[in-house]
Amino acid sequence: MSRTRSQSLITLSVSVLLLTALFFLSFTPTRSAREQAGDTALYLPLVANGEGPPPTATPTATATGTATSTATATATATATATATATATPTVPFFYPWDEGGLGVGEQGGTLINEGRIVPYRFLIPTPDAARPGPFPAVTFLPGFLLASDRYDPLLTHIASHGFVVIAADPPTSLAASNHLEMRDDALAVLDYALSTLSAEIDESKIAATGHSLGGKLSTMMADSDGRINGLVGIDPVNGGGPSGYTPTRPDILPEAIEDLTYPILMLGQSTDSVCAPLDQNYQNFYDAAISSVWRTAIEFQGADHVDFVDNPGIFAITCPNGTAEPERVQAIRNMLLVAYLQYALNGDTRYEPYLLDPENNGVLPGELVVQHAE
Repeated sequence: MSRTRSQSLITLSVSVLLLTALFFLSFTPTRSAREQAGDTALYLPLVANGEGPPPTATPTATATGTATSTATATATATATATATATATPTVPFFYPWDEGGLGVGEQGGTLINEGRIVPYRFLIPTPDAARPGPFPAVTFLPGFLLASDRYDPLLTHIASHGFVVIAADPPTSLAASNHLEMRDDALAVLDYALSTLSAEIDESKIAATGHSLGGKLSTMMADSDGRINGLVGIDPVNGGGPSGYTPTRPDILPEAIEDLTYPILMLGQSTDSVCAPLDQNYQNFYDAAISSVWRTAIEFQGADHVDFVDNPGIFAITCPNGTAEPERVQAIRNMLLVAYLQYALNGDTRYEPYLLDPENNGVLPGELVVQHAE
C-alpha cells in the first residue's frame, strides 16, 4: 500500500514538472526569419493617426541629490544573450514605450576644460529592489547651438529605465565652432561624471549619443575613448559648416566609425536635406560602420531634422518641415533609444525585436524603414 502510494506521488510530481516546463516553453520568445536575416530592409510613412502604442507617459518629476544603491536584485534572468550582447538580464521587462518606473534625480554645474566653461547635467535613476545599480551610462550631446535641456523628455525617459544620462553642452558659436575642442570638452564631462558618480555608474557599460552635430561629436568620442562601447546617432550630420571642412571641423567618415566593433544604431530622415544633407546624414554613418557586429539604421518616413528636438523653440523654423507629427517622432525615438541601450549595454535580447521588427512592436506600417546587418 505504501509503495503504491509512493509511486503515485512520483508519477504526479513528474507530470507537474513536465506541465510546468511546457508552460514556460510556450512563452519563450523566438526571433522571426526576418529578424535573423543578415541584411534586412523592413518597409514599415510616419502618420498622425491610427492605432499605435500608448502615448508616452509624462516624465517623472525630478528629485534632487544623488541616488545610492541600497537594495539587492531578486528577479531571475529570463533571456539568453547573443554573441553581440553577452550579459544575462536580471530584471523584469519594462515596456520601452513607457516611462521606466524609476525616479530621476539631477545634478548640474559647470567645469573648466583648458580654459573653456562647459555646462553639464547628470540625470541619475533612483534604485529600486529590481534595479539596485550601479547603472549603465549614456552621454548626450545636443545639436548645433541647442542646449541639452531642449531634449529633456528624451533624457528623463532614458534615465527612468535605469541609465545614468551624462548631458554636456560644449561651448560653441555661430562664428567659431571647433569640433575637436567640443569633443574634448564632452570627454572631460564624462571623466568628471565617472569620478563623482563612481557608486552610481557601471563603467563597463557606457554609450554615446547625440543629435545632429551632437551625433558627429558622439562618434568622435567613441573613436577616441575605449571606455565607450555603444553608439547611437540621432539624425547625425557629418558637417563642416558653411565654409566646408577645416582642420578643426573635419570630415570624420569613414575613419571615426569604421573600426568600431560593438552594436551601433543610427536614426535619421531624408525629408530635410538642408539641415541634414544627404551626403552627410545618418546613412553615411551606417554605411561606414563596417566592423560593427550589429548595425542598424532606422529612417523615420516624413520626419524632418528638428522633429527629433523635444522643445526646439525658434529653431523649429530653421529647417524645412516634414509631414510627420513631431510628438510621434519623439515617442518612437524614445522607445528605440531605450530598446537599443537595453540590448547593447545590458545584453537583454528581449528588446531586440523593438529595433529589428518595430512594426510588430507598436510601430505602424509605413512609419519606419529599417536596415540591419551583422
